[in-house]
Amino acid sequence: GNVKVAGLSNSEAQKLIEQKYIAMEIYKFVTVVLVPPEYEFSVQGEVLKPGPYPLTRDMTLTQAIGRAGRFTNFANQEKIQLIRGKQTRVYNYKKILQGKEPDPTIKPGDVIVVAQTWLP
Repeated sequence: GNVKVAGLSNSEAQKLIEQKYIAMEIYKFVTVVLVPPEYEFSVQGEVLKPGPYPLTRDMTLTQAIGRAGRFTNFANQEKIQLIRGKQTRVYNYKKILQGKEPDPTIKPGDVIVVAQTWLP
């Protein structure tokens, strides 16, 4: 069954889970390891390694693109979409590097889309 551990410290949660398993006579000895949930964002389009990536604290758009191996030769660096839920914002990577635009912080579930430059 479920064991509610919301609001407990890691050590309190470990003890509670161990006690429940032992009390139900499922196991005589239990070792509990708590693993925090991992949050992800994804990068799509004209980057060298598109796909999902684990999100680290205070990661910015430029850092996220760096994780994806930078841009391909066909990337439009002036129109990078940041999709968060139902909202889409467009950023200019070059202006971010020049300090003319903010470098937004990435949040769990964000999708970054690097469009292709139009070629004649």
